[in-house]
This record gives sequence, structure tokens and C-alpha cells, in this order.
Amino acid sequence: MKEKIVDMDTNTAFNELKRILFANGCKIISEDPPRSITVRHGTLWATSPKNFPKTVRFYLYPQGTKTRIVAVTSYSESYISMSIIIIILVIIFIAIVNSSLALLPEFNRRIVEALLTLLYIIIVFAAITGVYNYVKKDSFAEEILRILP
Repeated sequence: MKEKIVDMDTNTAFNELKRILFANGCKIISEDPPRSITVRHGTLWATSPKNFPKTVRFYLYPQGTKTRIVAVTSYSESYISMSIIIIILVIIFIAIVNSSLALLPEFNRRIVEALLTLLYIIIVFAAITGVYNYVKKDSFAEEILRILP
């Protein structure tokens, strides 16, 4: 959760926020002018936490002549589900290949063992990347709030 207080009334802040979100490629899911706006942003092919698929809810609260904007980020359930399913499938594949290693000739066994080592590295990398992206999931909301005057 990130927040920022801007020096403008709630209606002006809402319109400015909406303009910035459109400029950054967000798809509006719902809005309740001038109190809240919910957007979807990102793609499954992203390589940074800023561009991973997520839903960001912005809540606007009047504070005199200023407005407090609170951003709450949540990852898309499809991203989390897909990541878990892929890791499980890779682990199952590794188990199947490991169980049949004894049937392979020596030369082929070494090649397959090298490929399995590569898969282990990929799983560890995927887990580290997933944790990093989760920790940094608010980076997009933080950037949007930074752009606001």
C-alpha cells in the first residue's frame, strides 16, 4: 500500500489520476468518481515487477483543500496460478526423467543430467523472481503517485 497527499481537490485529483493511468496503458475495471478507481496493468511476459499483471485500486480521500490518494496493489490470480502450475509441472517432469535415468546409456545419461541441472536452476530462479516481484509489487503504484503533481 502506497499513499500520497496532493495539493488539489478530490475531483481534480481524480481526473488527473485517470489521465495518468490512461497514459501508462492501464485498463479501467471500475470507477466511482471521485472516490476510487480500479485498473488492470501489465502482461504475463513482463520481466520487471512494474509490468507484471496486477490490479491497482486507488482510493481518494478529501482532506480540506488537499486529497489523500491510497494505492493498493494485488497480483492477478491467473499469474499466481500459472506460476505455481508451471513449477509443479517442471518438478513432475524432473521426477519422471530422474526415474528413467538408469535406463539410458552413459553418454545420454550425462546429457540428461546436465539438462536436469539446468531445470533445477530455472526453478530456483523462478522462485527467487516470484518472491522479488511480490516484494516489489507496489512499484507501479509508487511511480503513478510520484507522477502526480
